[in-house]
Amino acid sequence: MNHPTITVIGTGYVGLTTAVLLAEVGHTVYALDINKERLDTIKQGRSFFHEEGIDPLIAHAIKRGKLIPTSSYEKSIPNSTFIFSSVGTPDNPDGSSNLSYVFAAAKKAMSLMKPGSVYIQKSTVPVGTGEEIERLFNKSGQEIKYVSNPEFLREGTAILDSLWFDRIVVGGNDKASCSAVLNLYKQIEVKRDELAKRAGIDGNGSQPGQYFTTRRNSAELIKVTANAFLAMRISFATS
Repeated sequence: MNHPTITVIGTGYVGLTTAVLLAEVGHTVYALDINKERLDTIKQGRSFFHEEGIDPLIAHAIKRGKLIPTSSYEKSIPNSTFIFSSVGTPDNPDGSSNLSYVFAAAKKAMSLMKPGSVYIQKSTVPVGTGEEIERLFNKSGQEIKYVSNPEFLREGTAILDSLWFDRIVVGGNDKASCSAVLNLYKQIEVKRDELAKRAGIDGNGSQPGQYFTTRRNSAELIKVTANAFLAMRISFATS
């Protein structure tokens, strides 16, 4: 099985979960973060936040040398075929999303990515963000493909939600890149039971969900709509 090298930018609950699962199916994965304390904790084989089942997976991946915590874009990005962006998007005072980290990560990675690599956006962003980033890539003259891959995980059960997912959504203008990203998730699904056993979690009979390929803007809209629907349900439940 082909195991391309991967970089995951940002080691929050989405980024670290993604990184460790990809490492556990055999990929060499750089967990890239500028926070030294986070990296030091991951190097010790554990997470800096509570996430059911993640510590045994981190410890195993670190021991095998498949998960490599680093703060260096220069060490990780040029060696990677796939780059996942999972940086934070905190709220601005007016309630809009602060996309400064999203664009900073993309611009930094852009200058170092090798031709033919795929940049995958997992951070929750407004519709049209991918179009702006893709425009930056095109202006640079680099042969880089952009894919939107929103997350649908719950904090505390992100490993469980990743193994027994409801849906995997991948959106982009290049079908081959979308298929390549979906294949990464299918590799995780194949080893789902093995990974769950190592993590000490049980799917309780849950059935895996579906894979969806769509356009870039549609993938962004699916995530924003899902968040809005969840907020509406919570509002009605608490009113």
